[in-house]
Amino acid sequence: MNENEPKNAAEWNALGLALSNLERFEEALNCFDRAIELAPGHLDALGNRASTLHLMKRFVEALNAYERTVNASPLAAEYWFAKAEVERSFGRAAKAVVSYQFFIALAPDGRTDLVGRAKEYVKEFSVKGVKSFPDAAYEMLIAGFVLCGQMKWEEGIGLFEKAVKLSPFFALAWQYKGKCCYGLKRLNDAIRCYEKAIELDSSNAVNWFCKGMIASGLGRHHDAKIAYSRAVEIDPLDSEGWINLGRTLAVMRKPDEAVSCFIKATALTPHIWYAWFGRALSEDELGRAQGALDSYKKVIEFPPPDGTKELDYAKKRIGELQSSLVADKSSGYARSPVRDAPTPPAQSNAPRNPEQAEAWNKKGIDYLNQGSTAEAIACFDKAIEFDALSIRPLFNKAIALDDLGRDDESSDCYAKVIAIDPKVSAAWLNKGAAASRLGRLEEAVSCFEKAIVLEPKNGLAWFNKGKCLADLKRYAEAMRCYDAALLMNPRDASALVNKGVVFQNEANLFDALACYDAAIAIDPRHAFAWNNKGEVLNGLKRFAQAIVCFDMALKVKEFASPWCGKGDSLRNLGRHEEAVVEYRKAVDRYGAYAEAWRGKALSEDKIGLKNESIDSYKKFIASAPDKGTKEAMEAMARLKESGVSEAELSALVKRPELNRN
Repeated sequence: MNENEPKNAAEWNALGLALSNLERFEEALNCFDRAIELAPGHLDALGNRASTLHLMKRFVEALNAYERTVNASPLAAEYWFAKAEVERSFGRAAKAVVSYQFFIALAPDGRTDLVGRAKEYVKEFSVKGVKSFPDAAYEMLIAGFVLCGQMKWEEGIGLFEKAVKLSPFFALAWQYKGKCCYGLKRLNDAIRCYEKAIELDSSNAVNWFCKGMIASGLGRHHDAKIAYSRAVEIDPLDSEGWINLGRTLAVMRKPDEAVSCFIKATALTPHIWYAWFGRALSEDELGRAQGALDSYKKVIEFPPPDGTKELDYAKKRIGELQSSLVADKSSGYARSPVRDAPTPPAQSNAPRNPEQAEAWNKKGIDYLNQGSTAEAIACFDKAIEFDALSIRPLFNKAIALDDLGRDDESSDCYAKVIAIDPKVSAAWLNKGAAASRLGRLEEAVSCFEKAIVLEPKNGLAWFNKGKCLADLKRYAEAMRCYDAALLMNPRDASALVNKGVVFQNEANLFDALACYDAAIAIDPRHAFAWNNKGEVLNGLKRFAQAIVCFDMALKVKEFASPWCGKGDSLRNLGRHEEAVVEYRKAVDRYGAYAEAWRGKALSEDKIGLKNESIDSYKKFIASAPDKGTKEAMEAMARLKESGVSEAELSALVKRPELNRN
């Protein structure tokens, strides 16, 4: 750990507050998250995190954060007011009235300005027919909150029961009665209270979480799974929800699903040891030795207290797994510059000097390993001069040319290898890869098929053939190839991702989602799996969850697609200013990104940036591969409304596509 890094929750919170004041909001959020990891009930960190999300106009996340804050400290007046403001902006009038009234009842004497505003809003909603609960009910609840804080559960129940009698539809009264029953270990009574609270307010993630916790304690794991699943659906940034859902699935002997939950938890809060421990146990159960080893090491990196049985178990399993993995270190499909193919009999009268050829070949390999590709090619050429029939220098020269992007030349080299020995499957495989990069897809498919004939269990050949067939829109054949690749290697995350792409192209979004989740469970740093999952969630209108996925993709690798996808999510949530920022990042990275220009134009239009939107619409049309789509025609109509001349519109349509390279 960096010695200048904050050492406790208070210091992380202070750093976050300083960064938030400098409008470095993302960094501030990371600090508040770290404080909450160290002290889950830290009120200042919870409240500052909610306020920062509010400032960033990430209103759905802010509302969930305020909910967690007032649940942790229901006597904190200012957070009730902030929560009410977000609820009002969302049109959740009934909930806003409750929050305003709590603020009015709790507000210190010096806040007469805000109290006056809150009373005006309550009055305004009342005129519109929104009912409020009687003041006496709020007084009883507030007194009950105080008793809860003192762990006086019996007295608290008495007050909450009185509040329920006054206002049977007051969800918070049921929620806190449930909390008191839980404190008294009256679990069946507690779960009934939370179920009543959920019946009255099904959008409160805290109630679902508490129901899941109690159901789990009662051994009702199926009910717990449903409750936790609903909690993380409402608040996908709650790592504790993902951890408890993962634990429940693990108890239900569903380790695959459990791993997916723990991966989400460790991505959200990477410093929580018990999230890594749960993930390690599930990966261990699935036989994923490397994944389990990595997760157990994280338990050691962010350890529980010394002497904890989980810490001792993690240390023990690390030793056992390291021993078992020694033999597997060279596995995989890594491309090697050295070929061990047999040298065939001489087929010409050309002079041959195999010893000199091999000496130059080895020298070329040394240069290649040092990254000196041009020097390596010169050595391989010298080797070929000494022995034109030696496969190794030809093959290695082809690999060097691949690295330089000289695909035409590398393809010729692989062809020469094949002419010498048509049974070198790797030459067919790499020749197919070069052909696919050159856009010669049918030729590539033919090469991969020859590689498969020679090596039927070569998963990479099946994978590459599937990719080409998918690019040719021969989806059923592509799917069979990906299935074959997965049969050879069930942990091939890229095959699962590409299989998901096929499902996505066929509008089979739920099967696509399952593929991406499976890929992420195997490789949580697979940027394209996260990105594509975000796209699917956008298609399912689960925009807040999609944003989490795009952010995960960008943590691994910065590329244009997740910025555009995140822009789409934000635009659909009405957060147009933020959307424009993301679209701008996408088009800065890839100037011909038609979808990003269109999204940017739509959001700019919404927030009154007329000149910017006109420019974006123009760039959308210029970069759109098909100018006759509904979207392109709508953009043309919008430009016409904005005063763009017919001559300029005609020029846009006739303009050649921008270079995508």
